Amino acid sequence: MALGIGVSACAMLSFFFFKSSTDRSGYSWIWLLSVIQLTPFLIGIAIKSQNYLNFILLNHFISHSLAKFNEVQNLTRTYAVAPSWIFATKELTLCTLIIMCTYYLSRVTLISRPLRDRPFIDLTLNTFQLRMITLYVILIPVLNDSLPYAVKIIHFALSSAQTLLIICSQSPKNQRMHLFARLSVPCVAMISFLLYGFLTMFGNYVGFLLVYSFTKSKVLHIIPILLLTVFVSAIQSVKNEYRGYLGATEYESPILERVNFLWLLLENQYFNSDEKESDLVSHKDEDADQALMRGFSRVGDDSLERVLQMTPKEVPFWLGETYDSIPYMLIPRALWADKPSRHFWNKYGRAYKVLSTDDSQTSVTVGFLAEAYMNFGFAWMYLLAGFLGVFFVLVERMAMMFLKEKFYFTYISFIGPLLSLGSDLGTLLNSVLIMTCCFTLVRPFLLRLARRDDYSF
Repeated sequence: MALGIGVSACAMLSFFFFKSSTDRSGYSWIWLLSVIQLTPFLIGIAIKSQNYLNFILLNHFISHSLAKFNEVQNLTRTYAVAPSWIFATKELTLCTLIIMCTYYLSRVTLISRPLRDRPFIDLTLNTFQLRMITLYVILIPVLNDSLPYAVKIIHFALSSAQTLLIICSQSPKNQRMHLFARLSVPCVAMISFLLYGFLTMFGNYVGFLLVYSFTKSKVLHIIPILLLTVFVSAIQSVKNEYRGYLGATEYESPILERVNFLWLLLENQYFNSDEKESDLVSHKDEDADQALMRGFSRVGDDSLERVLQMTPKEVPFWLGETYDSIPYMLIPRALWADKPSRHFWNKYGRAYKVLSTDDSQTSVTVGFLAEAYMNFGFAWMYLLAGFLGVFFVLVERMAMMFLKEKFYFTYISFIGPLLSLGSDLGTLLNSVLIMTCCFTLVRPFLLRLARRDDYSF
């Protein structure tokens, strides 16, 4: 079956390469990129073995290619896609292939076959631990409102870790309580959205569940994941209007009133067939399918096409300026108060006309490939793509062996910083560094959960 999928993928790639050479609409190139991004994941399903690259490319497809395809579909109704967009897609396709090649070559040499074939394991929680974690998750909406702002960052990180721990653990003598804990997470996520308008907890839950299910080869879990994804996408399309309502009522409206307003927004968006203008929703010309697509995939990161178009014609090469702080990343600022800062995002936004020239506050993200090109050009961009393929393998191997055995919890935790296509290199490396330091601190506790067998309570 895996061989069949591989042969089919090669045939599709050949077809799209041939068609893309004469296509000026942009469709063929985004289809080609999508096939490249999806093929490893589909082969992983067939052979019941997923890896980091499969999930990374799947996320690139969902967050970038699917959004761009939606953009192309809308643009071609009115005017042709800009050549710069097609050129950027070609370069992204080439860099994706470079990442894939270096990843698979490195994985064969850096991760031995016995380690690759070793099964993953759940952590084990005793009754007290399961109760405390469940209580923490249930109290998240209350804590969101009561904690000082400085503590909320730690709280959000802890809530994500607790959510993942509930998914990636077992408690053999407390199966009902464990099931209750797992079902409580989406319920609490919904309450959090009603109270504050944030979908972060929903996104984390769906993402964790997807990686866990396919790493465990539980393909049937895709059904609840898809249902949750559609539900979150539907809410995403009216999120801004709902947040506006919360701001107008100063977050003091009763919960039933909020539920009713959210339902009115969704009803107007997806079920209202009248062509009259609505006071609730700003996207009046969209039908339900378009609204859902907009909620599912907003227009992806455009930094690569912007940088390729404007550098060095309008903006000179940065010559490594955005990398200045990376060599000193391991040095705490408490020991070196004046160490180089990584705050170049506002300068990028103004230089590339994303922001107005008088805006000195707003930050604009730039993807690692765009950052590489705007510093040293094409050669450095291709070298960085090759480096990332090796880097992904190194992080994956560390995640596998962090607790001396392959545990779902650490494996899924360390993949998080690697998923985004829109992160700059410093942010990517810094996120992995912070994750490593945090896990090193709690490693003794995790080892206790890892060593406990099904009967030692």
